[in-house]
Amino acid sequence: MKKLSLLLLLALPTLLFTQMANAQRTIMLGRDGVPLANKDYTDVVGSPYLNKEWGDGTVLLENGESLKDLKLKYNVMENILSFTDKPDGSEYGFKEPIKEFTITYNDEDQSVTKRFRSGYNGIYKTTPKSFFEVVADGKTQLLKRNNMGIVMSTVYNSASVTKNFKDDYNYYLVIDGAAQPIKNDPKAIIAKLPEAQQAKLTEYVKTKKLKKADADLAELINYYNTL
Repeated sequence: MKKLSLLLLLALPTLLFTQMANAQRTIMLGRDGVPLANKDYTDVVGSPYLNKEWGDGTVLLENGESLKDLKLKYNVMENILSFTDKPDGSEYGFKEPIKEFTITYNDEDQSVTKRFRSGYNGIYKTTPKSFFEVVADGKTQLLKRNNMGIVMSTVYNSASVTKNFKDDYNYYLVIDGAAQPIKNDPKAIIAKLPEAQQAKLTEYVKTKKLKKADADLAELINYYNTL
């Protein structure tokens, strides 16, 4: 009987820890979620979201906690990441500040995965809470920011005005923690990197036939980070 009691006492902390861990996850996706009152954009053509349908993703909070297997949407216009754990798809925001998130979604029947990060300072029209797409990571980073806006247009000989969401992409090169604006062009990027490596980088671009596509720019930065 004493042995049985001792075993129960030893097992109790493990059981309590498991229950607490499960409860913490439930609290995060339930009571700790912030209901979102999204702005009404019914009069605007297009979508303020990166992904109209829910995508699969992970979130890294500023407190170091990592959350996996989430259903996510990223509102580019409002710089808001939302999640749902409800059958009706109700959107919730995160109470804890977000450091980074990865999201996989369908874009024209193709699966796309993107990673976004906050915490960058001194960048025009942004705050440290602004999310940037990480095109290339490492000692030198290439970031992409969509400063989405709304533009108005009129039809010739008509008084009606149409509102449209308009993407506005800007690129930044982060060297030694400092971000600087850059054109999405291999030559412009190479010109900002150490002169001692520029000839080698130029030859790499020529050999690989790299252009202005994000994948090409990422390949260039990834190669530079190995030098």
